[in-house]
Amino acid sequence: MTLEICVSFHLEGEFTMCMYCERRTDVKFGWKQPKLPYHSNNISEDRLNGNVLENDKWDGVIHDYQTATPELILICPGYFNGEGVGTIYIPIKYCPECGRKLGK
Repeated sequence: MTLEICVSFHLEGEFTMCMYCERRTDVKFGWKQPKLPYHSNNISEDRLNGNVLENDKWDGVIHDYQTATPELILICPGYFNGEGVGTIYIPIKYCPECGRKLGK
């Protein structure tokens, strides 16, 4: 398994945004963020680690809003016996991939 590092520093030592937590300034709302990579022992399982239902396939995206609390949004298509979409909104302060402080 290869580990991809998406952190870069300015000369002053400040974090820049990685592709997963990039804040869109040209779009006010409703943009598509890239899905977070899975951190599992078997990457082909498509499972997020943690206390999420590990038997279902989840997608995770970060939305760093300009005027509201940044969120990690977990989405599970085919939830509720294949008839719905399960979504969990989790307020976060830092990007889980690059460590950048989110929000204002």
